Parts: sequence; structure tokens; C-alpha cells
Amino acid sequence: MARLALPLCLAFILFALRQDIKECRQISHSIWIPFTWLALAASRPLSLWIYPSLGSAEITGLDYIQGNPMERTFSGILLCVGIMVLYKRRNRFAYYFRDNIYLSLFYIYAFISIGWSDYQGASIRRWIRTTGDAIMVLLILTENDQKEAIDHILRRCAILLIPLSIVFIRYYSHIGISYSRDAGRMWIGVTTSKNSLGMLCGFIGIFLVWRLLRGWPQYKVMILDGFLLFLTLYLLRGSGSATSYVIFVIGIIILVLGTYLKGNIRKFNTLVVVTFLLLLILQGILISVFDESIPSLFFSAMARDPSFTGRAPLWLKLIKIGSQRPILGAGYGSVWIRDSSLTRAIFNESIQFNAHNGYIHVFMDLGLIGLSLIFLLIAQTYKKIINSFDKSWETGILLLAFMLMIVFHNITEATITRGQNFLWFLFLLSSIIVVKKTGAQDAHSELRG
Repeated sequence: MARLALPLCLAFILFALRQDIKECRQISHSIWIPFTWLALAASRPLSLWIYPSLGSAEITGLDYIQGNPMERTFSGILLCVGIMVLYKRRNRFAYYFRDNIYLSLFYIYAFISIGWSDYQGASIRRWIRTTGDAIMVLLILTENDQKEAIDHILRRCAILLIPLSIVFIRYYSHIGISYSRDAGRMWIGVTTSKNSLGMLCGFIGIFLVWRLLRGWPQYKVMILDGFLLFLTLYLLRGSGSATSYVIFVIGIIILVLGTYLKGNIRKFNTLVVVTFLLLLILQGILISVFDESIPSLFFSAMARDPSFTGRAPLWLKLIKIGSQRPILGAGYGSVWIRDSSLTRAIFNESIQFNAHNGYIHVFMDLGLIGLSLIFLLIAQTYKKIINSFDKSWETGILLLAFMLMIVFHNITEATITRGQNFLWFLFLLSSIIVVKKTGAQDAHSELRG
């Protein structure tokens, strides 16, 4: 059956991609460049696609300092081609520093921080990778139809990665299933961990729900998206990622509220602010009266560890270690390199190789300066999306759902600011502003609000 399943899956993928291409009218062939980058960021490294039966340790030797030559070469080729395409589009689009001030300052500061990193070569390579994410996002945003480009690049990722994950799990367990002493048997599909699979399904699921809501009641268009959503929810359930369940629910709520309050930006803003304040008040009451918190109650109800599966003690230790360099941090991308001066204590204490919190990760990497820039960038991104509602409410509500989900997701996982990462890519897609040079002054004024 395995011999038949894979050819049938590939035939379905080719058929679905062909149908998707037919629907595209304003997208250039250059969109395949960021699609390739995003598909790899959302799944597994290129080396594990070429040698799927081997573990990451066997492929890379876990050489965090030198990196993987195969990955580096392929990413370099994509970046060079992407830069060439952007250069050809230089007369049609503009990137204004003042509209992207906090993102630009983040990249500048991250580059400067390489100067005090223990492993500057590794930090430079990681900075180049996260810069590559920005270049790929610019390729999408400089398409003639920005909305269509965002829509179809995400749909093509769903068409490729979701069916392949099903086939890997059901018929190629040595590829699609992982085992560990603590968690036992885990679905990973085309990704490298159950949390990565859950993250992929959570965000793709929200996108497909958005597409179905937008396409209703065009049944012919909705058949493919409905089938992909069914497969996605099946994978989401099998991944067992509690955080992904939560972000999926949050995303659905945002889409429903956005649909209900369509066109009323003031009411939507008020609802977001009031909800946030009520959560803060409820959190204060629970902590002061019952010595509990909203997240701990939620995870307890789901039969999960209220300390986020042991993450809370880890966070306290990491904050204490990061406080050794509280202002500047250890240097971009250098925290989780073994034997660095800041993290040697982490490995001596046998703490797992992940902060499991994006904001603590940024704090350890770039200190309070970098963390402040990220919070300012989040606020600016929210404002940018709200200001875009007048021009494109449908795309704006999808990007808002992505942004809020990413902010929430980074409470228990570290994805923000990490190069070649699916969620960082989506965040940049929600954050970066480019304008067409034809009538640029009018468009520029509208975007700045």
C-alpha cells in the first residue's frame, strides 16, 4: 500500500497545484522562490528531505558553529536569485525606513550585536538567514497583486505539506513518526517534531477556514480547501500539541469577530482593548484569591501540566542566566551555541536545548534593547494591519489573526526573530510595508494613517 500511497499523493499535489495556478492572474513565476523558502521553513531542512530516513544529528553532526554546507549553499542561491528579482522591481516599489522603523532598527541592532557574540561566524550566518526571510517576504509583497500572492503562496504550502504529512505518518513511519522516552510515539509528518507539526496545522488551519469563509458559497472553489482543512484538523488532533489547539481556537474567534464587525474598525479596536483589560483583571483576581492563573487553569482543564510541561522553572533559570548581560544580551543567534560563555551554565545544569519562550530567547540574545524593539515592532504591526482594513478587510483580518496567534504562541515556544522559521516569516508578512512607486505619495499617506 505504501508504494501506491506516495504516487497517488504526488498526483493529487500536482493536480491541486495545477488548479491553484489556474486561479492566479496577477502572480509572476518569481513567486516560486519565496514558496520554496517558506515550504522548507515550515517543514524540515533540505538535507532531511534528501535523506529522510536519517536523523538531524546524522546529517549535520549538530555542528551549530559551522552549520550545514548543503543548507547554506541552497539558501544562498535562493537569496541571490531573490535579490536579483527585487533589483528588477526597484522602479515599481519602495521600502520606506520610517514606515518599517522598528523592524529596520531590529535588524541593524542584531547585526551590531554580532560584535560581542562569542561565535561571530555562526551569528553572521543566522543573521543572514533571518534577513533572507525579509527578502522573501518582499518578493511576495512586491507582486502586482499583493493579496493574491499572500493567498496562493499559503495555499500551495497547504497543498504540498499537509497531504505529504498524512502519507509519511500512515505509510512511512520511519519518516513521519518520532519516538522519545518522555512522550513516546509522536506524529511529526513533514516536520521535525510534534510541536512543529501542530504549529503548521494550527496556522494552515486558520488560513483554510479564512479561505472557506471568503469563498462561501462557491462550492466548486471550496471543495479543495474543505478537503485540505479536513486533513489539517486530523493532523492537528494527532500532533497532540496543546498550544496549537489554543492558537487555532484563538484564530477562529478572531476571524468570526472580524467577519461580524466588518468595516467597523473603531468597534473592533475597542473590543480588542476591552478583552485584553478584562483578561488582565481576571488574571489579577485569580492570582490574588486562588493563587492560580488563566493559562494554568486552561492547561489543567486539558489534563496538562499547569507549569507548561516544566517550562516555568526553565524560564526562571534562563532569565537568571540572561541577567548576566541584561542590556545588550549575548549577541544575535549565539545563546544556544554550546560552550558560549553565557550558556555554558545551561548545559551544565542539563536544561533542554530550547528556551520555549520567544521573548526570553530574544532577551538572552539581544537584552532589554532587543526585547523593547520587538515589543515596539508588535505594536507597530498591529497599527499597520488596522490601518490596512480600509483597503483590504479580508486580508487584514487574516494577517491580524496570524500576528496575534504568533504573539501568543511565543509564550510557550521560541519562534520570533529566528531565521528560516515559518512563524517569523508569517510575522514579517504581516509587518513589512512596501508601496508602489506609481502614485506612491498617495499610497504612502494611506498606509501611514
